[in-house]
Amino acid sequence: SAALTNSTPQTASIKYAVNRHHNCKRISMDAAVERESAALAKVRDKKRRQPKPKPLVRYNIGDACRTPQDMIICSSKHAATESAGLLKKWDGAFIKRSCGVWTYAVLIERAPQPVDVIKRRLEYFYWTTLEEVDPRCEMEDSMLFAIDGDGGTKIIPKHAWFNYVRRFNPTLLPNLAESSEA
Repeated sequence: SAALTNSTPQTASIKYAVNRHHNCKRISMDAAVERESAALAKVRDKKRRQPKPKPLVRYNIGDACRTPQDMIICSSKHAATESAGLLKKWDGAFIKRSCGVWTYAVLIERAPQPVDVIKRRLEYFYWTTLEEVDPRCEMEDSMLFAIDGDGGTKIIPKHAWFNYVRRFNPTLLPNLAESSEA
């Protein structure tokens, strides 16, 4: 308060600052330094409280899912089928293997397949091209996934997508627009 009075002039310890109301106000250098330190401390605290961005989640074909947050898990069969239906050729997804483990796979083809072959669950069920299929056969949309580095594949028909296919969570990928600007 002594610094704010006009009775005694102070050397080098008076600084002028403009407050919110645009009035000039004399404050001591110590008070200015204290305000600056408090403002910096607030900024540092705010940065500490902000969650750190998650690292880019990388999977290779055949890797088991590390955490359920890496997958989009839908609450209903219809929503899960719709979600799987959004996959396009070469998209990564998690598929449920026969042992019950969710592993990363890549969609390599999506096309209608004969229903009679799917329903009979033939041991050597293979992917057919449109030229190989009898046009009188009933067809069902199906997905062909690469499931390991050895060339293993898995065919999943649409009626099973809700149970065996989960999309990769896109919120875990970096924002490509931000990285291209940097």
